[in-house]
Order: sequence, then C-alpha cells, then structure tokens
Amino acid sequence: MLGATGLEDKLQDGVADTIRDLHKADFKIWMLTGDKLETAENIGYATNLIGQRTKVFKIQCESKEEIKEKMEKIKKKVNAIKATMNPTQKHATERSFLSLSDLQSEVSFDSFALMIDGEAISYTINEEPLKSLFLQLIPEFR
Repeated sequence: MLGATGLEDKLQDGVADTIRDLHKADFKIWMLTGDKLETAENIGYATNLIGQRTKVFKIQCESKEEIKEKMEKIKKKVNAIKATMNPTQKHATERSFLSLSDLQSEVSFDSFALMIDGEAISYTINEEPLKSLFLQLIPEFR
C-alpha cells in the first residue's frame, strides 16, 4: 500500500499516536519538510518518528564529494551495527523503518534516522554516483 498525507505547521492531535501505530503495522514512513534540519529533527521527535534512543545522521549540503563521503560513512556504520546485532535485534530491524541497535560502549540506540537538507537531496537524487549510493543506503532504514 502506498499513501501520502500532509500536516500543517500546527501538529494535529493524534499524529504521534497514529505514526506509532503505523510503525507497529510495518508501514514505512518518510517525512519531507521544507524546514531546517534542526526543526525537522524536532518534528521527528514530536511525531514519534524519532525516539530518545534514535541515532540521527545528518547530511547538509557542502560539496558533492563531502555528501558522498558522509553517505559512505553512514553505510559503513550501519553495516558495523548490523554485524554486532543478535538475531532478535536483526529481526526487529527488518520490521521497522527506523530500527537498528547500536551496541557502542555505554550508549545503546534502538533506532536510527537519516536527515538530508534540500540542496544535498537534490544532488543525491539527480547525480551519479550519489544517486546509486543513496539507493543502496535507504533500504537500511527499515
């Protein structure tokens, strides 16, 4: 099933609960906003797309080369996290859009999110090799 919805600047009642329920039903949810990354992150928390134990990766437009380097680092980090996960955790990550456990030192994340600013996403979806790298990376955010 594919669907789309829009939210106004004022967050309507029940949005966070609805998003939580959609996650439980194994819906994949992506948020598109024209806001700054910091504002988008706050909206992510308010709507339960991001939790307190979510590792947030951010890509802001610098140069195409720096965007590529950041995406490659994120991909390596995701692969390293997956390599340290037990089978129960791996099963959970396959069922949820933002679920990967990060078993680093004392901090434990149970999910992660990717935020990309508008200019960087424009390069990413329109230019190779950024497009190919992005298409390889996004399935990791299940």
